[in-house]
Amino acid sequence: RRRRRRRCQDYVSDLLVDQVHHPGTLLGTSGDGTLAAFDLRQHTCLGRSNDLEEDLLSVQVVKGGRKVVCGTSEGVLLLFSWDNWDGATDSFPGHPESVGALLKVDESTILTGSSDGMVRVVGLMPSKLYGLVGDHQGFPLERMAWSSDRNLLGTISHDPTVRFWDVTYLHEDDEEGDGEEMAEEAGAADAGAMGDQTSAELLRHIRARQEAAAAAGGGGADDDGWEDEDESGADEMSGSDSDEDSDGPGASGGGARTAKGK
Repeated sequence: RRRRRRRCQDYVSDLLVDQVHHPGTLLGTSGDGTLAAFDLRQHTCLGRSNDLEEDLLSVQVVKGGRKVVCGTSEGVLLLFSWDNWDGATDSFPGHPESVGALLKVDESTILTGSSDGMVRVVGLMPSKLYGLVGDHQGFPLERMAWSSDRNLLGTISHDPTVRFWDVTYLHEDDEEGDGEEMAEEAGAADAGAMGDQTSAELLRHIRARQEAAAAAGGGGADDDGWEDEDESGADEMSGSDSDEDSDGPGASGGGARTAKGK
């Protein structure tokens, strides 16, 4: 059986299959400014967005499979509705540079990796900037991945170092709060859709760190409106004997545990 190839007008930047909600559909973003959906069984193109002026660099499926979010070369997050591929239905500016990597935390929260080296926590619908996980010392961030238990986040950039961030606070359950409290903290309108609410534990964690930084006379918002967070106290792992041992804070890792390539 002959298979037809679907060509983009520019490089393909990211591919994704949502194994939970749409296991038979492949999403692809391209430097030609388009998002495309392909049926993997029928080998057909289900839809393709109109060309945008900015490159589309990354893609994730959120909101229970109903929405697709894309990161762009202009630092804007674009939201598409599933099966409506003509154009974005919403946009969320805020990143000072391009967004080349996305990773889903839950159905309303994602991590973004930007070319300024920052890993940020972002809420969607309603759109909100929650804070920073860490940074790669200004090197553009290329990829993010979970550990098997999702308690560690691995990130890579244009330097020879893989950094590991302890992000257990992103997944801790709210044992005392109920759905209404979670929805109120997340600023969501629909308190009944528990799967679509940002974790209240995440919000409390970020708020506590910001208050601690303010009490110490540090922190605060930087020029682009993002909140700085203290990332000290994490360990560094190095592949070189000349680096500091794993019991001390990593001077070059921005608070992350790191593994350096040769």
